[in-house]
Amino acid sequence: MPSSTKRVAASAGSKRVLLRVAHHEAGHAVASLFLMQRFRYVTIEPSEDAFGHVMHWPLPPTFRPDISVTPRGRSLIDSHVTILFAGGIAEKRFAGRHNYAGSKYDRNAAIDLAAHVCGPGKALEFYLKWRHQIAEDLISFRWVHVQKLARALVKKPRLTFAEANDVVFPRISIEGLDA
Repeated sequence: MPSSTKRVAASAGSKRVLLRVAHHEAGHAVASLFLMQRFRYVTIEPSEDAFGHVMHWPLPPTFRPDISVTPRGRSLIDSHVTILFAGGIAEKRFAGRHNYAGSKYDRNAAIDLAAHVCGPGKALEFYLKWRHQIAEDLISFRWVHVQKLARALVKKPRLTFAEANDVVFPRISIEGLDA
């Protein structure tokens, strides 16, 4: 077992770490749900290089931001940059402090995606601040959903899109009106 796997597995044993990871991944998943970006699953099961992750569906082969950013491509980038920021923001809200090491991959991925929209420089800096603020507002407004999904992840460490969707948007059954 590689040392990074041992470190992830050992650290994941702590209940507090587990709750931080659950809130982090729930932040990504809730942002995905509200920005209508489907994913395969969300998990807090440790892997070789992460405590958990959200597995999104592959982007369409026509998505080539290195060549051209279409209006649809711009919308995808905007959503995914926000989703990437949402995990760290949710974890910070839960834990009371930012986890710079745990959010490094997300931050770098957000920067890489954002650079396709506006290139390097001040515009990139302002774009990232704008999307970060949108992610902060989304997590703040949808905090109860993040908490519900984090609790569900602690009970069941891997949820499909449909399962996560049911936690966030439970179906209301009214007696006599069910089909």
